[in-house]
Amino acid sequence: MEWLKNHLNNPYPSEEDRIRLCEETGLTRKQLRIWLIDARRRKLEKMKEKATHARKYRKREEEIRTRTEEKSEVMSNVSFKPKEVTQMEYKPHMFEVFKNY
Repeated sequence: MEWLKNHLNNPYPSEEDRIRLCEETGLTRKQLRIWLIDARRRKLEKMKEKATHARKYRKREEEIRTRTEEKSEVMSNVSFKPKEVTQMEYKPHMFEVFKNY
């Protein structure tokens, strides 16, 4: 199954891969061939969907991480020191609302 996960785009093992897979699994060549046919028919699409979902999830996580780092960098450059207020400037229009009361 691990071999199939690693070869989703080309799920057809080379002759060397078949020999190695037969040795690792203890299957005969015919059993391995039948298992691969069945796996490609039944499992391959589901495995591709999961792999695509995982790639999209990792990409989304990376985008969020990048945005967070950018925000942190911007925020570290922002100064939150209050400006000194020496005297409040009088603006007549500020009190026009209360004229009618």
